[in-house]
Amino acid sequence: YISGKCIWAIEIESGRLNHVACFESAQHIDDFSISSDGTKVAISVTSELFVVPYDREQLAEARHRNDLIAMSECDQLAPHQTNTGASVVVTQARWSTDDTRLAINVKAPVNGIQSDLIRFYDISSCQYLDKIDEFPATRFDIDGYDDTPYIQNFSYDGSYLFSMVSYTRNDGFGHLYFYNTDLHRADSKVNPIDGECCYRDPQFSPDGHYIIFAYQPYVVDAVTQLYYVPYATLSSGGTFEPIPLPDGFLTNRTVKPQPALRPAASGQ
Repeated sequence: YISGKCIWAIEIESGRLNHVACFESAQHIDDFSISSDGTKVAISVTSELFVVPYDREQLAEARHRNDLIAMSECDQLAPHQTNTGASVVVTQARWSTDDTRLAINVKAPVNGIQSDLIRFYDISSCQYLDKIDEFPATRFDIDGYDDTPYIQNFSYDGSYLFSMVSYTRNDGFGHLYFYNTDLHRADSKVNPIDGECCYRDPQFSPDGHYIIFAYQPYVVDAVTQLYYVPYATLSSGGTFEPIPLPDGFLTNRTVKPQPALRPAASGQ
């Protein structure tokens, strides 16, 4: 996880906290996403994307962008740049399960306005990045996107499915959307809880079968709840029960839960 300009790792079983890296000269660190096989990491430092080996010894010594450039094994991603040599503004990165594709949240002009876009690349060759898709852009409409073109975060199942929400209220809660890059088809305003807004921080389970998200009713003094449900049942019209949480656990209406899921242990 990111704290200020440093990255830390916590061992779930022991609770041991380990320092990974600090970039004191950076303005900010936006993302630190480890590849599925644990050999590489995508880092957004001052909104520049670097993909480098996940070498804990080297990362512990890295302090500046030049250190990341020296570590990189792929010039196209150290940092990621436009054809004119300008750095692409990147705030998030998500890996495919086979680590040959990378989805990134970039800032780019849409109808003359700087907007958040998800770009989906084949990165299997460091000589050339093949752009597979870009959305929402011309692919589908997100409620209010023309006025508030923000995608605070997005979820990727590691294959073809993506999820995100509109920027509707309370700093990032909105309608729930899914997009299939294989079919180029979107499911808009899925809104599984009584067909109502608002959601945030959807996250697929590691096997892609489940999704967890935060839900906050569009009412005064709404209380945020977490739901963990099978993805295939979202549009069934069924009733879903929230995860039991301690009283007062999510009382701040602008809270950003950002849940993280890990593979279930064998036999569970």
